[in-house]
Amino acid sequence: MVKVIQTLWFESISILNQPFIDTPMGIITLRQFLLISIGIIISYSSYKIIPFNMEFKIALGIIFFIFFLAISIKKIKTIPPEQYLLILLKSKKQKQDNNSQVLFIEDIPKEIKKVLNTFIPPIKSISVVMNDDGSVIINEILKNPKTNTPLLNTKLYALIDNKVFISKSNEKGAYSIKFYPNNIGSYHMLIAVRGFDIPVDSILVNVRGSNNGDL
Repeated sequence: MVKVIQTLWFESISILNQPFIDTPMGIITLRQFLLISIGIIISYSSYKIIPFNMEFKIALGIIFFIFFLAISIKKIKTIPPEQYLLILLKSKKQKQDNNSQVLFIEDIPKEIKKVLNTFIPPIKSISVVMNDDGSVIINEILKNPKTNTPLLNTKLYALIDNKVFISKSNEKGAYSIKFYPNNIGSYHMLIAVRGFDIPVDSILVNVRGSNNGDL
């Protein structure tokens, strides 16, 4: 039987977010140190490599540094902002390059297709363990994003890894989705329901191996 573990993180506790350097401005975590270091390296490289006038090179270097600095100081609630960016870029690439590979289990209504093409960052994260046959089962509660109340006996469309899965919540709002991921790792899932012009849920599904505690 598949073991399903659901977690909701309000503060990241990974090793990257532990205190690393104590400065007069406050404690810097390892994640912040790495991001600031990357920003400095990219800023310096752009200054040295880009063949434009001095003012333009300085301005571009400052922009790169401020960008990485802003990401590093943003407080993490569920998922680091740099992971949001990677998910966003991956989502856009999938829409452009892999649209023809999307698997439709049945004819998807046009309004649902439009909703599933609307990207919103994950608002929560869950962890599931891969079964021996390579499948995982996602058990969640379907909720109205406006009232946060369960949507009972409601048909839903879930977009995961360029595949659309169709399920239905029960009398308590619970639903299950079974899919076969290509590998262990993180998968972004969007949930669409008729009557809503944006996804009702956006979840980061972390798939783990049955004998591996890490992603």
